Amino acid sequence: MQDDRFTRAALLERVLGDEDIASQIIELVLTDIPIFIQSLNDHLNTNDLAQASGAAHRLKGVAANIGATTLSDLAAHIDSRCRGGSSEGCDEILRDIQKEFEYIKGVLV
Repeated sequence: MQDDRFTRAALLERVLGDEDIASQIIELVLTDIPIFIQSLNDHLNTNDLAQASGAAHRLKGVAANIGATTLSDLAAHIDSRCRGGSSEGCDEILRDIQKEFEYIKGVLV
């Protein structure tokens, strides 16, 4: 079974071992992902599914680009549900997203 949890080693592999680039990416991730999560939460709370889908899509892309597969998959689930016109179950997925981001922060800091 493959472990899809984010690792710093996987991030370094993605940037060919360049610590400077990895540091820049880490700074952006630690700044931007909380903004995307808050935006997603806000849009879900107001039942603005189009905006929630957009926020989830952005989060999915950033997570995929750094190799955070679990986070990307969770965001993809919300994106898909919102595009389908329903936010049912999104609150629980959002909690999982927040937990996964806490895990990622622990790996990066």
